[in-house]
Amino acid sequence: LELESRVYKLQGLSFESKRLPTTILPATETPLELIGARSKNGSFSVHALEPLEKGWRLTLEAGPSETMGSLRDDLELLVDLPERKAVAIQVPVVVEHQDRIRMIPNGNIVFYRRHTAPLDGPVRREVKKELHVRSVRDDLPFEIVSAEIVDAPDGLFGIIVTEVLPGHHYKIVIEVLRTHPVSQAKGTLRIRLGESEDQIREKPIIAQFRLRRPDTP
Repeated sequence: LELESRVYKLQGLSFESKRLPTTILPATETPLELIGARSKNGSFSVHALEPLEKGWRLTLEAGPSETMGSLRDDLELLVDLPERKAVAIQVPVVVEHQDRIRMIPNGNIVFYRRHTAPLDGPVRREVKKELHVRSVRDDLPFEIVSAEIVDAPDGLFGIIVTEVLPGHHYKIVIEVLRTHPVSQAKGTLRIRLGESEDQIREKPIIAQFRLRRPDTP
């Protein structure tokens, strides 16, 4: 079979359905028929399998999800060959249930030793990083009800939330307020968009520190 992609991707917001139409062509002169298609693990469904003049039109669909994240599955294509048993061909499928907000940067917030060095150096400077939280679409406004850093040493981090564009863009400034006697400290940024548990977003905060010798002034 000749496929349009080596990996099929169904992408969209978690609360919406995702649909992917694709065309499959025979890659050989040998007569064959595509007689079936299904999801191996049930992460998506085959909405339609339609014969064309040459090949087939296949439509995959994934429904809404209560959770966000990526699911890996396989599409099993059942091909009927003359004078042989039917052959099953597996094609990787990724279903992405995306969030309605986007955080930039999207990974952990990390203060490396070179960042925190000014906290106890000869010239003290503020140690800050910015996190931008944006709506992924104009028709999906949101509100940051609260933001805090939890599970961190007392008084280590400070946080300021600023609304840049009402309903669509917030800036969160995270500051390391003091040095720390261990090489690394962690916390969790907890953002609440509403009262229910599914409106909470979390991101790890990590700060690394230079360790001074006991005799260092």
